[in-house]
Amino acid sequence: MNPSGEMVLKNTGIDVFSAPVFRGGFKGIFSFDVLQAEGSSPSLTVAVQTKNTADNLDSGAGGWNDVSGASANPTGTGLNAIIASELKEQVRLRFNMGGGASAWMRIFVFEPSWQ
Repeated sequence: MNPSGEMVLKNTGIDVFSAPVFRGGFKGIFSFDVLQAEGSSPSLTVAVQTKNTADNLDSGAGGWNDVSGASANPTGTGLNAIIASELKEQVRLRFNMGGGASAWMRIFVFEPSWQ
């Protein structure tokens, strides 16, 4: 994932992924700030995903799997953090926006903190 950066998501029902990075430790803290949440009932699911470099790229999800218990579901503005452990070699975030057709969010993703 880009170490830090801003993104705008609109409710499309389609997953959006951050760029993958190589993990910097076996445990990470992934923080993001929902700066704006507008439209009809905006909601967001953010999950940490991980895989090994050699995982089969031909599988349906390219070998990526959600880390168990490593997700957040903010419905409004504010700072959020997800703690994930037992990470494989590569890590990325999966974003899915929900709500009405006019729902959108502006999010700032911080660089992960590794432990």
